[in-house]
Amino acid sequence: MLTLQFLLKTIVSVASLGFCVSAYAETQVFQAVKDNTLFEDSHDFSSGGSSFVFTAQIASGSPRRALWQFDLSSIPPGSQVASASLRFVINRAAFASATTDQLRLHTLSASWGEGTSDGGTGGGGTQATANDATWAYRFYGDPSTGPARIPWLSLGGDFNPNPSASLNAGPTGTYTFASSPGLKSDVTAWINNPATNFGWILIGPEGPNDSQKAKRIISRESPSIADRPTLTVEFTPPAAATSVPLLTHLGSLLFASILSFLGLYLSRRLLQH
Repeated sequence: MLTLQFLLKTIVSVASLGFCVSAYAETQVFQAVKDNTLFEDSHDFSSGGSSFVFTAQIASGSPRRALWQFDLSSIPPGSQVASASLRFVINRAAFASATTDQLRLHTLSASWGEGTSDGGTGGGGTQATANDATWAYRFYGDPSTGPARIPWLSLGGDFNPNPSASLNAGPTGTYTFASSPGLKSDVTAWINNPATNFGWILIGPEGPNDSQKAKRIISRESPSIADRPTLTVEFTPPAAATSVPLLTHLGSLLFASILSFLGLYLSRRLLQH
């Protein structure tokens, strides 16, 4: 037979179930799945297999631009992105580098390739291989064996002219594009529509007085795993975000049922006296 004490305990338990469930956040750290360097002074050069990528201008005044892409498919579509930050390491900077050198991160609007070319430790690049991106081509191709060359619509890459993030980076060291509305927007768009995820292009100083400001950055191929570029994303999955109202609704129904039983119990007790 139901007792008043049992009913009261059940009410408390159901109330806790219905109203005390909270959403949870997750953090994932991603390494780049692809990176490369575009070399302005040679449309046939790349460095997709190198341990380094480069940005900004070398002594001759010719710019380099770095490309990065991260696979975010492990984050469920519909997730709410709380923060997104990109960390990278500059391990060599040209002598004219200054702490006011601005690096800008732009979203790319077309796919691109990473081949096996390796220009070594310098910023000159080497002959591109079939799958490489170059200053002129998204995919360098190899007409003699089949893969066609696919050009960028614009030399130097197809990208949003408005940067998603920027920072000042002069000497060697570890740098981070801190979470910003632009980075969060990029990551959210790529999570919800992976087909638009072409990554970012990193552009340094390229003005008439910016020679010798080139930066050498550790790439995803580096044997120094801790120094490889990483993208850190904090998010709330959609299932967690909807669990609170769902459980609250179920808890409310159960709560109403228990109150009905309680009313019936009290009515019978009164009739017995």
